[in-house]
Amino acid sequence: MNTVVATVPAGVWSFVAVFDSGNGDLYVPNYDSSDVTVISGATNSVVATVPVGTEPWGATFDSSNGDVYVADAFANDISVISGATNSVVATVPVGTEPLTPVYDSANGDVYVANGASSNVSVISAATNAVVATVPVGSGPQVPAYDSGNGNVYVANFDSSNVSVISGMTNTVVATVPVGSGPEAPAFDSGNGDVFVANTFSGNVSVVSGATNTVVATAHVGTRPISPAYDGANGDLYVANSESSNLSVVSGTTDKVVATVPVGTYPGTPTYDSGNGELYVPNFETNNVSAISGATNSLIATIPVGAGPMTPAYDTRNGELYISDYNGNEVTVVTGGTTVVFAETGLARGTSWSAVFDGTLASSTSTTVNFTVLPGNYSYQLAPVANYTVSPSGGASNVGAASYLILVTFTSTVVTTYKVTIEETGLPAGTNWSAVFGGIEESTGGSALTFSVSEGTYAYQVLPTAGYAASPSAGTATVSGNYLIVVAYSSSLPTTQVSVVGYSEGFTVAIAVAAVALGFGVAAVLLARRSRPPSESSP
Repeated sequence: MNTVVATVPAGVWSFVAVFDSGNGDLYVPNYDSSDVTVISGATNSVVATVPVGTEPWGATFDSSNGDVYVADAFANDISVISGATNSVVATVPVGTEPLTPVYDSANGDVYVANGASSNVSVISAATNAVVATVPVGSGPQVPAYDSGNGNVYVANFDSSNVSVISGMTNTVVATVPVGSGPEAPAFDSGNGDVFVANTFSGNVSVVSGATNTVVATAHVGTRPISPAYDGANGDLYVANSESSNLSVVSGTTDKVVATVPVGTYPGTPTYDSGNGELYVPNFETNNVSAISGATNSLIATIPVGAGPMTPAYDTRNGELYISDYNGNEVTVVTGGTTVVFAETGLARGTSWSAVFDGTLASSTSTTVNFTVLPGNYSYQLAPVANYTVSPSGGASNVGAASYLILVTFTSTVVTTYKVTIEETGLPAGTNWSAVFGGIEESTGGSALTFSVSEGTYAYQVLPTAGYAASPSAGTATVSGNYLIVVAYSSSLPTTQVSVVGYSEGFTVAIAVAAVALGFGVAAVLLARRSRPPSESSP
């Protein structure tokens, strides 16, 4: 992918395009011809040219009413173009030299920074009238809307600070000192922070959306400009306009994790959610650098027209629209859509493969990826020895958004475990038996072993003459090697002598008489031994 699929003529000095997700069209302000070129995303052809005010600078789409708001920089007004009719339905006077507006999806207002009058005009999308004018710092830049706290962040280029405007009250609730020459901020929806590139300081100030204070400063290249946020990996991508590279700032650590060489005088990147790549316009080398969001490396350099501006991403067709400022045209690039097969069930490091639209790809990790144009495709999973797979194949309708196919492998190899029944209490060499899962084993030793697969089994210890076993039976749930200990005890009756029918006193008397008799016998024997022998004795 990453190829040019169309070149569309536009007006003179085409500025950054904006995508209208309501009708699927692209709106391109033409700075020197004071009009807006409307390009159909379905056909990549011009469907309208709309006259606006003098020197239109930038535009934004309002999803609440379907209109496009165009800042007419030297007419000091905003032209409102209906997305339904592609005609101007309102002209709203604002401050001096308005810049690209920003839409606040929470309150439905549009915020316009007026670069030369040091204020922000707030336009109601319901009435297309200014409802507030908010004083800010000197040289305000394009604002950023923070959907986490509902505030609007305005970088003031000449006063080196950021004005925080409450979307609820349309008043400044904080002024945050940052570096020198701050550019338009970028909101990180992953951590709720706002990233501000400071042109002359060569760094990025990280402003907490919770406290409206600077919580980190990341050092980047020379003359950085407005960052772009990658929603897949949570990183921020900052183009360094005079060092011809891109700094990647981690949204987790607020530190630079990669520096990627690009073309000369790079502009603000655009994130392509369909394939997870970043596209950097290089104004002086007339090309666009494609950066992988997965590896933070350059994967393609795409030649375009003269003086490319920040691309607009069309979420319907997955294409990027690059206004060529000096070429008076728009170059359309397809980055393609990433199709991801994600598996579970395979042993780590097992090689597996998928075929998508006739193309084979293999992996020893948990994913296999393809990049394709939107459309209908068939796929199959290659067999893996000793596993079954579900699904083994199918069809998919791929759009502009990345496409995920979940695959489950199930092992066909039965794992067996050792079950040991160990006895205590039997005299050595005594033969005994047990039945486990329907299998009977006997031994004259102290243990019996069985080999079984995972499951629940009944067992019984068979009778052994003269002994009782505990436990004599039960069930065992086996998911690994398993031990059952059986204790034997003698079951023979104990022999006892008793005199029946006599009282306790009589019994005691018998015992005393027996003792006395014993003493008498002993005395006689002693007397006989002490008497001298008879003369008549032989």
